[in-house]
Amino acid sequence: MAASLIEEARSAPLVLLRGRTDGSIDTPGDSRIARERAQAVRDYLIAAGVPGHRIRTTWQASGDHEADNGSAHGRDLNRRVEIEIYRALPVAMNPALALRL
Repeated sequence: MAASLIEEARSAPLVLLRGRTDGSIDTPGDSRIARERAQAVRDYLIAAGVPGHRIRTTWQASGDHEADNGSAHGRDLNRRVEIEIYRALPVAMNPALALRL
C-alpha cells in the first residue's frame, strides 16, 4: 500500500498532509505533536522521491476524531496523518485557472 501511495504522490501536483492527535483541547504540546507527525510523513515522502515543493503540511491538535476517543484503541486511531493526493491543482492554486474566474 505504501508503494502505491508513494508512486501516486510522485506524480501529483499537490499532496496535503494533516497531522492529528487524540487531544480534546488545543494545547501547545498537542499542536507540536500534530505538526511533527505531519513533518515526519513529509520527510518520508521526500526521501521516497516526492518533490518537496508539491507537499503542503498542516495540523489539527484536537477535534475531528476518526474514532471513539474514550477508548485506548480509539485514541490510537485518532493519532494519525491524513494524506490527500490531488490529481489536479485546486482552482485557487492554479494561476492559469484563477485568472479566468
